Formats: sequence, structure tokens, C-alpha cells
Amino acid sequence: MLNNGRIYYLDSMRAILMILGILLHTANIYSPSHFWLVSGNETSILFAIISDFINLFRMPAFFMVSGFFFVYIYRKRQRIDIVDRVFRLVIPLVFTALTLNVIQEFLVKAHYDQPLDFARFFTAGGWVSHLWFLVNLTVYNLVVWGLFLLKPAHPLLQRTSDWLAGRYVYPLAILAFPLMISGIYGMNRMMDIYSSFYGVTSPFLLLYYFQFFALGLLFGYSARLLDRFSQPGKVELLTFALAYIGSYVVQDRTATDSFLHDVSGAYNHSLVILFLSSMCFFLFRRFLDFRNRALGLISDSAYSIYLLHHILVVSLGILFVDASVNMYLAYPVIVVLTFTLTMLAHQGIARSQWLSFLLNGVRPTKFRKSSRNSHRTEAGARQ
Repeated sequence: MLNNGRIYYLDSMRAILMILGILLHTANIYSPSHFWLVSGNETSILFAIISDFINLFRMPAFFMVSGFFFVYIYRKRQRIDIVDRVFRLVIPLVFTALTLNVIQEFLVKAHYDQPLDFARFFTAGGWVSHLWFLVNLTVYNLVVWGLFLLKPAHPLLQRTSDWLAGRYVYPLAILAFPLMISGIYGMNRMMDIYSSFYGVTSPFLLLYYFQFFALGLLFGYSARLLDRFSQPGKVELLTFALAYIGSYVVQDRTATDSFLHDVSGAYNHSLVILFLSSMCFFLFRRFLDFRNRALGLISDSAYSIYLLHHILVVSLGILFVDASVNMYLAYPVIVVLTFTLTMLAHQGIARSQWLSFLLNGVRPTKFRKSSRNSHRTEAGARQ
């Protein structure tokens, strides 16, 4: 069982993965291969590389960390306050979507001199924008919370985690997991999983990222499994390398329109995602597994930074594109300004109970006290 102390490197990792959204979305402005809300007059393949590289591992690793902390909190407290967790996800989602994202839509339409179409904005999911992951996390939290109410689920997950961490099983798990990822893509051959529900989410998005959330759940049950993933040894690295070379050779030597070519390509891509996620865990564990005031401040601010950054990147992007600022100057300036302003904004948010509620989902003190008293009353009644 993992100890009950704070896991600094995972705290920092979760925060920085969220903040990487600033680099990614700013890169989209100047990428020749990404159609985004704002497009620069200049583009460079460099920004496409930045965007594509961050996209490979950022959200898979983030959902792994989220799954881990779900189990970590449960095992620490022997319960999950599902109301509190849903509040922390849904309230910021709804508030940001109906305020900042609406203003953002005004700015974008004005920039391109296009008419506003709020009917399409809401029915096509434009209001969700960068907050889609909160929808996924809400669904995952509710589903797993329901699963955790079933007592047999815990020993089963514990045994599965311990088994996967085995000396010979783990390398086989490395080879098998990309097949699961690729299988989600393959499901579309049997049914339509890409159609979205009013643009909010889709079966594909829910299933695809749940794999990583579930892997994080298993990490929470086995310190050894987490260790093997976050501290890969020679066997693990050799397994990744041989699997990558093997799938690449198969893809290269099969006809481009064949099923085997598609499968090997998807497997290869999925293996890269898993490897980069493992390296992300490794680097944070190796270099940031300690208590630090600056990292603590970033961890505390990350949620606010992510919620607020999108409209700032869009606004600054419009300003710099209209002013024809060189993209190599504009990119770092937008990134630094966005990070600085959102970090400062969080300080004001943290001092206000209602802003903390609306933008971080932290219920005001009087509501938390009322909830705790209600919980104690129910507990007393049961006894």
C-alpha cells in the first residue's frame, strides 16, 4: 500500500501537464497543420511539432495521474466524497463555459468578421471548448465511485495490480496495452463511436481516455506497478524498443491500404504514447519528487490557470496576429504573459470564497460545515 504522505512529483506532474495547455494552444496559432480558433499569418512546422509532441502524452499521462489520485484518496479516507468531487468538476465547467467561453466566441467572430450563431455554439459543443476533459472526469468519477460501492471490486483490483507488476507479466503488459488503445480505434469499424453528443463528448473520447484513467487506478493499488512504470529498467526499455521496431517494420512492409498496415501503424503510435507517458512519470519522479514552495504554488494554481488561459491565449493571439508581430517573438511572449496573468488571477480567486467556488469548485465554508454535519447525523442514525 502506498504511504499516506503527499506525493510531490505527482502533484507537480498533474499541475504542469495542465499548464502545458498554454504552450500547446499558443503553438496552434502558428501551426500550419492545426486549424484553431485563431490562425497566424505566419506559420512554421516548429509549432506543429510542439503541438503534436505535447498532444502525444499530455492527456494520457494526466488521466493516469487523475485515476491514481482517485484511488489514493479513497484508500487514505476509506471513502470518496462524490458530491465534493463532482462540484469541483461541474461548477467550474459550467461557470467558465457560460462566461469566459461565451466572451471568447464574441472575440473570435469579431476577429474574423463573422456573424454570431449561438444556436450552433451551444448545440455543436463550442461552449465546452478546452473544458472537455472535465466532462470525461465527471463521468469517470461517477462510474468508478459506483464500482467502488461493490466490495468485491477492491480485492479484484488489488490482485490485478499486483499481478501486472510481476517480473515477467509486466513486459507482456507493455506489449498488450497498445493493443487495447488501438482496439478503441478499431471499434469504429463495427459501430460509430466518433459521433458526439451535442459536441460535448463522444463514445470514442470517453472510452479512449478511460483506458489511461483505469491504468492510473491500478497504479493506486500497487506501489510496485507504479514503480515499474515510473522507473523503467533495461527490460522495460528493451521491450518498448523491440515492440516499436517490430511494429514499424510490419507497417513499412505491408500495403498502405491493408488492414495489417493500419493495425501496425495504430499499435506503433499507441506504443509511443505509452512510452512518452512512462518517461513523463520518470522525469517528474527523478527531478521533482520533493517539497518546494514554488512548485506548491504552481500546483495550487494549476486549475485556475487552465480554466483562464484559453481566453487569454485567444485574445493575445488576435492582438499579435493583427499587429503582425513576428511569430517567433509572439509565441514566447504570449506564453509568458498568459502564465503570469493567470497565476496572478489565481491569487485573487483563492482569497474569495465565491470565486473559489465558481472557478475551483471549492464549496464555501458554511456549505462544507453543513455537509459535514449532515454526514455525521446520517452516520449517527446508522449507528
